[in-house]
Amino acid sequence: MASKKTKFRYKKFRKNSWNEVIKDKGIASRNELWLDIVSFVFSAYSTVASFVISDNNAWKVPSVMVFVIINELKIFGRLQVYRKVMKNEEHKGLKVLATIIIYLNYISITFIIVFIYFLMSVHFNTIIELVTTIKGLIFLVGCVSIFITGIIDKITWGLLKPEKDVN
Repeated sequence: MASKKTKFRYKKFRKNSWNEVIKDKGIASRNELWLDIVSFVFSAYSTVASFVISDNNAWKVPSVMVFVIINELKIFGRLQVYRKVMKNEEHKGLKVLATIIIYLNYISITFIIVFIYFLMSVHFNTIIELVTTIKGLIFLVGCVSIFITGIIDKITWGLLKPEKDVN
């Protein structure tokens, strides 16, 4: 017997069951997860490159806005969920990921202040200068912490799914 797949149709939203909505959200979120990670990688690259390639703030400000501030705003919106997951004893793996996200978020908040300082006052002439100077290393640690927080956030958020009903 062929299985009948149900498609989510926005126009018939009220006629669809909640399980169908969750199922369609899961399909869409799997695709969005990989697209988000790829775009996040390019955003991180453009942020670092804008501080090395150009001393023009016209390149720095948008890259920092996209990479740092938008990522942190997403995580702030999800922190309450991560705090609940952190207290959950049943899902150990998700608990560990949520704990990592929360603590990395504290580090990332500190680096938001550093990025604002860097926006106006720092320019690196080469990648070598970026890697060998104290300001460059602080900048890279901030980028790496925000990058890792963002990637773990994307993965953890994608893994949070409703539990199947066992009746």
